Amino acid sequence: MRPDTCIFNARRSRVKGRRGGWFFAQERRNDHDSRCNGHGADLIAYSPRVSAIATVAAALEEYALATVELHHAYGSLKHVIERNFTVDSMPELFCSGLLGQFDLLQITALVAPRPVTIIDAEQRVRSEMEPLQDWYARLGSEHVPLP
Repeated sequence: MRPDTCIFNARRSRVKGRRGGWFFAQERRNDHDSRCNGHGADLIAYSPRVSAIATVAAALEEYALATVELHHAYGSLKHVIERNFTVDSMPELFCSGLLGQFDLLQITALVAPRPVTIIDAEQRVRSEMEPLQDWYARLGSEHVPLP
């Protein structure tokens, strides 16, 4: 959290199911500005499923979300196919034809230059998301997406 901001609204929500996770969004505002001063919320997502949802939400909502922190995220939707998950078990990760056009790397790149940080990334995720560092640099940001 930035030193000139404070939390004024925090929500925690659970995604139901045995592979569920949770996310936490904290909306920040400058003490002198009741309209969030354009910062938006920080979104922290836990689990591969919720991380994918959070990434899409951040790509779509340029002003609502300031930062995204993903824990235990997938690096690719191919993981869903390789693990033979079904639509019944993970419906939010199935979209007909999506993987033929782009993957989580490209969706995550849409969020930049806002920071997306992938925490606890496995080696496979690191290799799949490695091009993000170059993308942030190309946009003039020093953000490190895979610390």
